[in-house]
This record gives sequence, C-alpha cells and structure tokens, in this order.
Amino acid sequence: MDARKILMALGLLSLFVGLSCTTMVGRDASVIDTWSNDPKILNGIAYDRGLVPEGTWDRVIVPEGTKVVRAEGDHCWRCVMRKQVDNAATPPDLQSVYEIRNNMGCAVRREGRATLRVGTFGDHSGENSHGTRKTSLTLYLPQSLKVEYADKQTGLECKGVLAPGVPMNAVPQEWTAIIDSPDPQEAAYHRAEDEAKGKKE
Repeated sequence: MDARKILMALGLLSLFVGLSCTTMVGRDASVIDTWSNDPKILNGIAYDRGLVPEGTWDRVIVPEGTKVVRAEGDHCWRCVMRKQVDNAATPPDLQSVYEIRNNMGCAVRREGRATLRVGTFGDHSGENSHGTRKTSLTLYLPQSLKVEYADKQTGLECKGVLAPGVPMNAVPQEWTAIIDSPDPQEAAYHRAEDEAKGKKE
C-alpha cells in the first residue's frame, strides 16, 4: 500500500474516532473546517471532483498554479478542485463554505481546432472585502498532451465577469462549467496529511 493510500485511510478513520481537534467533519466529509472569528462564518476547504472533457486536444491551457499529474487509463481527465473560503468580516447572514462551494468551480472552453482552455470561477481576491475565495486545481492528463500555463485565471476571474455568489449558470456562454461532486477521499488524504504534520511539530 503506497503512502497516499495510507494517508487516505488514516483520514477516513479520523472521521469516526475524532482524532482531529482542529477540524469539524460532521456536516460533510469532503470539507475541512478552518478557524473563523464569527459564529455566522463557517470557513473551510471543500474538495470536489469532476471530469475534464476528453477530445482530440493537442494542448491544454491551465491557470497559473495548477498541479498537473500525468496519468493513463481510467485515471486520465480527472479534475480535483480545492475550494478555499476564508471570510474575516462580520456578515449580516450566515457565510458557509458548505454553500459557497456551489458557486465556485472549474470551466472549460475550446479555442481553435484542438486547444482546450481551463479556468476557475467564483474566486475572490479580497481586495474590496475582508476575505478570500480561491479554487485550486489538480488535473490528471495524458502524458502526451502538451500543457501550457496561463498568467492569470484565463478570463474567468471575478473582475468584470463573475462575482462571489453568482451561480454556475452565469458562466459566460463560451465556457462550459465542469459538473463536480464532493470528494471525501481527497479531503481525507489532506486531513491525514495535516494531522501528520501537526504531530511532527
């Protein structure tokens, strides 16, 4: 059993025996809760997964900071989304990562004959507020596929396009949102990884 599978098993085990004192997983095993300064704020990191559309692509353009894992077979064309919500203001209503995650995600569009461009939506830099929302991607792509990194969020950044809270159906027409679902296994892996780091410290 490799190290990643061991960490995933330990993370899943922690859901049942309560090993973690810093996270709260009762609501959704795909979310790692993080600290907030207000009871109306539920910050955290939500892990979702989806499928990148297969095609006769020559290259894929991805956002800066995207992790690309070369894969083959059934492991190809997978997308893991790490959706981090960090609100610090005092909101009038409940601000919950469990809801906000649904307005964050990944989208794709075709460019030219054989180029696929990948972007994220629902991110917020925090420039005009007291909090941030950020989607980070891990893409599992074929070894033979050329990958290029864009300097920015490939046209789907909030400014002038989308704002926090805008639903997926508001993604510009030329883009197609990737349908995602909660990924408790990925969250379990990172939860166990965080706990292992905490024990070393």
